[in-house]
Parts: sequence; structure tokens; C-alpha cells
Amino acid sequence: MIQLIPFLLLPFLGVAVEPGQPVQPCVAAFLVRTTNSLSSQSTQPGSPWQGFLETETRVGSRLVAPRGAAVSGLIVESTPSPARLRLELNSLAGQPLPPAFHEQIGQRKDRGAKRKMTGWAITGALVGGILSGGKGAAAGAAAGAAVGAARSAGRAYEAAEIPAESLLSFTVNSPRFCQSPD
Repeated sequence: MIQLIPFLLLPFLGVAVEPGQPVQPCVAAFLVRTTNSLSSQSTQPGSPWQGFLETETRVGSRLVAPRGAAVSGLIVESTPSPARLRLELNSLAGQPLPPAFHEQIGQRKDRGAKRKMTGWAITGALVGGILSGGKGAAAGAAAGAAVGAARSAGRAYEAAEIPAESLLSFTVNSPRFCQSPD
């Protein structure tokens, strides 16, 4: 019974199913090369991006799009910390597509954060101790640790970046790509 449920839903997904006929795929995988660099530090949600197909795209034996076809989309998410860049592919050769997404996440940079916080705490303790004659060392250490934590928190992630000429993979599911019987 569980195996019949996906079969029963196929007509609602835009797939014509004849009894006894194999189900044809309606999924196209696009390998896209970007034309410009994108970064979570400099791009805003809603900004457009462009690229082109690196290889021709086929569904079964049917050519869906030739190599070099223009593609475009929008940046739907761009956050600096945690660094995240989310792209939407929504156009192929000027024709609209159902949206497909690619997400790039910046690398976490833990190294040095504890050392910076400790360094600022020691510096705060020294300054507090010198200025108060030894009585303010604890308060200085706490203030220095707070400054070190604040300075390292804003730099916890590298920017999420997609360099120009990068290859990205998108998968689009659409009745438009259903393989017609040969």
C-alpha cells in the first residue's frame, strides 16, 4: 500500500501515467557556471546573478537545454554571521523555471577566538591593576574578556563566497521536463 501512494500522487504532479507504462522522470539537473563572484558580505537579498550551462542538459534522451544557455536567478538569503549565501535559479534561456536552490555556507573560524579573549582579559587585568594600584585587576580582566569576546564574536565565520567561474548544481522538478515516449 505504501508503494502505491507515490504512484497515486503522480497525476497531481503533472505526470501522465498510463496503466502498465513505466513512470518517466520529470527532473533535470543543471550544471551552472557563474559569471561573477558572490559574497555574503557584499550581496543583498533580491540581487540578481547570472551564469550559463556548463554542459547540455538531457532528461533521458531528450535535450532540455544546450551547453552555454544563459541562466539567471536571485540571491534569496545573504547573512554575514553565520555566513550564508542562498541562490535561486529561476530562468533558463529567458524562460521561467520552477525555483531551484543552491546554498553556500562560510567556514567557522574558531582558531584564535579563545586566545584573543584570553589576551584581552590579561591586558584588561594589567591595565586595571596598574590604574588602581592592584585593586582593579579582577574588574579589568572581566572588562578585557568582554571586549575580547565581542571582537571575536563578529568574526566567527569566514564570508560565504562563490568565486566567479564556479560550478553549481541545481535540480529542477517540472512537468516541462517529463520525457515524452520515443
